[in-house]
Amino acid sequence: MEFEHLEMDSAQLDDIKTSVREKYPNTPFPNVYHDVLWRGVGSRKKVEKRQAVVLEYDGYESVAALCSDDYMLIPHEWAIWRFEQVLDEMPQYGKPLINVNLYGDGAKMRLSATFPEVKAKIGKDLIHPRAGIKNSYDLSLEWESWFGARVERCTNGLLMFKKLSNGGGKHRMSLDLQANISQLEVGMLKLDEQYQIWEKWLGLQLNRTEAMVMLEESPLSDKQVENVLALPEIGSARTLSHHFERGEAIDGWFLNSVITQYMEHEMEDTPSRMGLEERMTAYLHRKLH
Repeated sequence: MEFEHLEMDSAQLDDIKTSVREKYPNTPFPNVYHDVLWRGVGSRKKVEKRQAVVLEYDGYESVAALCSDDYMLIPHEWAIWRFEQVLDEMPQYGKPLINVNLYGDGAKMRLSATFPEVKAKIGKDLIHPRAGIKNSYDLSLEWESWFGARVERCTNGLLMFKKLSNGGGKHRMSLDLQANISQLEVGMLKLDEQYQIWEKWLGLQLNRTEAMVMLEESPLSDKQVENVLALPEIGSARTLSHHFERGEAIDGWFLNSVITQYMEHEMEDTPSRMGLEERMTAYLHRKLH
């Protein structure tokens, strides 16, 4: 059975796909399935241990990827349905605002949810929890679920909580989807712990040398570091360069906010930005913790 790893029969999966597509009518979900690979002309032979991932939408088919025979398809609709189940089990977070984006003709999917009814204050900033998942059919993205937060004042969000609630892995039969989803729940239950980490960042003072070393050793390119230094921070309208030229120290939370603002507002929303957000999250937690 194509989707036996989802622990449901085909009729149940079809019902889930229908309900999710009805809920998100403006999202063009493709159908997805594995197909056999053949080699040769005329007298063809089946290619062993390899298969194609085929997408079908509106009567047109395309090959999204060639993969090994243990590559596990995770329908976008199932991922969204399971994600929403977790949120239903967390009524203390209130009603979420959910945004679903597809890329590459539907081969890549990213979902993010914010919780406007839940707020905390870090310095002068109001913080809302944020959670999401990503998935792909073309091997470009590993399956992942995460939990983080969004800064209200400038609606910039970074995938925090990587160490607390980030879980995922390659689309292999060894990937335990149910255990992975449970990591999302763990993160949502540790929100207060993350707030305490950010409070520490607020009290951590960095001089010019310390901040520049952090930026230069970060996953940001030299050009991106240059852009971050020149970016006016929403709220104060001051740049990092302005503070450094005046010999002023900055706190870890301010540095995080400027970097976050750059990625959220100055970079295009692409899989490449997703990867940078994740690497920066892990890096900042290592350096500022």
